[in-house]
Amino acid sequence: MPDIVRHAAPADVPELVRLANRVFRGTRPGEMAGEFPLLLCEQNAGNLCVVVRDGRIMSLVGVQRFTMSVQGVDVPSASIGAVCTDADCRGQGLAGRALVLAVESARRHGDVLMPISGERSLYSRIDALPFGPSHQFVVDRDQLGRPDGRPYRDSDADAVIGLHESEPVRYRWEPEAFDRLLAAKLRFGGVSWVRQGPGGVDGWALLFCAGSLYGPRPGEAILVDSAGRPEIVASVCAAAMEAYHASRMRFRLPWHAEAMVQFFAPLTDRHIVAFARGATLKLLDLEGLTELFARRLAPLAPAVAGGTLRLTAGGREWSLDDPMSLHHVLFTQPDHWPAETRRLRDLAAHTEGILPIPLPDYGLCYV
Repeated sequence: MPDIVRHAAPADVPELVRLANRVFRGTRPGEMAGEFPLLLCEQNAGNLCVVVRDGRIMSLVGVQRFTMSVQGVDVPSASIGAVCTDADCRGQGLAGRALVLAVESARRHGDVLMPISGERSLYSRIDALPFGPSHQFVVDRDQLGRPDGRPYRDSDADAVIGLHESEPVRYRWEPEAFDRLLAAKLRFGGVSWVRQGPGGVDGWALLFCAGSLYGPRPGEAILVDSAGRPEIVASVCAAAMEAYHASRMRFRLPWHAEAMVQFFAPLTDRHIVAFARGATLKLLDLEGLTELFARRLAPLAPAVAGGTLRLTAGGREWSLDDPMSLHHVLFTQPDHWPAETRRLRDLAAHTEGILPIPLPDYGLCYV
């Protein structure tokens, strides 16, 4: 009987969760459905892509739909994670077939971008590439300023969502989704703290400290997500780290988070700028992207035909007709373009403030 590549049904969820647990949690604690409650659940089953062999689910590509908000533009996206194949069937192309279905379905659904929590050949074969870059920091607790914060309470949710909504580049959080995502992180050892300012909650941070499921080395904390002014976020982190005996904090910031980068960069000499490990992006719909960002791209007179993007800048017309050039011109700062796209350096001189398009980091929405 031939393999069947299809979308999952709600009745498949227990079996596909068992598969994900065998692959990702076979040698460590945790439970994938509990960790990713919006991804691996009956309500999202129709977005999950599976390969069935002899009545058993042998491969899974998890798909979770989110909306990116990019400086007032809503960008529908299909995030990919929890991609796995049973040990007995690896190397047979099953995940690749499920991924093809995921891409086709996302396009039919109207999704424009596909963030992927992975950086393997399975993804590069569909032209999913690193983007960014990100600023990666290690900061000592005593450099963060005076600790000022308290543990998060459920009643803080509206205030935290409001702080997040003030960010110009972010994922949209619906209240119910925020509650479920945060509860999952807290269930597995996450630490959520806020600062109570004169007018209410004005800062929030979500960290993992040593001893949590995703725990770093002893004495370290990992900042997962935050909202509020940089100095307030720093004080909240310092308070949480003091309570959990962490002396240093690791985190990353997207290249466009200028205020946060400028605040934290002077606090440490452990600061690098590079593509984020394990994060790639596929452009699903070039025409849809240019339509969404028509106002932003207008100075470059964009035109799309047959998968080619034509831009006019500096008195020249530039044709971007290969996936790598398109990807990096649209989503990567020019200093981090690979050698294959450096022929476009002259174009970069005319796109400052227009390209690349800033995209939010996964943070709480990681799948």
